[in-house]
Amino acid sequence: VREAAEKALNNVIKAQVPTKAGEALGGLLAQPLNANLLDHATAFTITPSSVVIDDTGLVAAVDGKVLVTGGEGGMFVSSPMPLDSMTWGEGDIGLALADDLVNQLLSGLWSTGAITPTVQLEGPLAVLTAVLDGNTKALKLDMKLPPMVRAKDGVIQLQVGDLILSARDASDVELQSFALSLSTTLATNALVEGSGRPVAAVIIGFDPDVLARGGLGTAVH
Repeated sequence: VREAAEKALNNVIKAQVPTKAGEALGGLLAQPLNANLLDHATAFTITPSSVVIDDTGLVAAVDGKVLVTGGEGGMFVSSPMPLDSMTWGEGDIGLALADDLVNQLLSGLWSTGAITPTVQLEGPLAVLTAVLDGNTKALKLDMKLPPMVRAKDGVIQLQVGDLILSARDASDVELQSFALSLSTTLATNALVEGSGRPVAAVIIGFDPDVLARGGLGTAVH
């Protein structure tokens, strides 16, 4: 009798709880979340897509969309991330975020021109003038492609392609320009704190007085 009761109760839970949980999530997430990012109105819409319950716990999946006002033409390369491909750590609760959601946001902001800043070479950044024209006062960044993130094996990579750097003088006249593509690994402070390592800088074709001009010679020692 006990086994039959447990089986019946288990069937009821499997049949009823996912539906009720989906309805509850739908009610909680029905309204979009609005925010102002880099002076652009941004709406995050979340729609429940599935609820799975088994002997390991409950997994609720939602579909997310990001709309940046003025960035409707932004595009990115999608990388599907099914739930069964994710690795869940131990703990009472976990959150997995598909990189497509972040890339929607980045492509929208890129399309508006919000992430093409001009950086003043002042303070610690003045060291960059050692390898630029001596009259450089600012660097203008022009991203020809939207930045993208990729998550794999627990590591998040940021990729920027066709980044044009324009060295500008005090009158905003272009002195030099460079094309740059980069890929770097992102980490939280908890992962890197206390794990610092020295880096090497190989600087070819610059006289000692050029290195001294911006303090780069001191910075790399």
